Amino acid sequence: MVSIRIVRILAVVGIGGIGLVGCGDNARPAVVGLGVRIVSGPSGLIRDPRPTWGFTVVGGADRVDCVIDGGLAVPCQDSFTPAGDLADGDHEFAVRATRADGDQAVDTRAFRLDDAAPAIALQAPLIPPRTSDQQPVVSFTVDDASQIR
Repeated sequence: MVSIRIVRILAVVGIGGIGLVGCGDNARPAVVGLGVRIVSGPSGLIRDPRPTWGFTVVGGADRVDCVIDGGLAVPCQDSFTPAGDLADGDHEFAVRATRADGDQAVDTRAFRLDDAAPAIALQAPLIPPRTSDQQPVVSFTVDDASQIR
């Protein structure tokens, strides 16, 4: 005689969160690790002195803090914009989620602020308004050549 038994299995998939794990009527709550991830906002070279980042937190954080350059931690939720303009140079944004049991999760994003456009000056001889030259040569100087391509 063949016996068939159907078993319902519930499981938690992903990083962080609360769900059910177990079989059938024996399913029980399961707490999965705390997680935080920056999901939007700048990285690399930027020009905006007051950028905004968006982030998600999973796993039941009791506190979420945002920090620029290891400075004062500021409570934040879902997104963060510095209160004032940042200075030109290298920076790091960090978001940290903490639970009462001491579990922590951190995500960071490095960026470099350069909000001053380079000054470019054409040098003589300038190209005449009308020329038959298909590839004229132009000379110039620039005060910050880091962004010339």
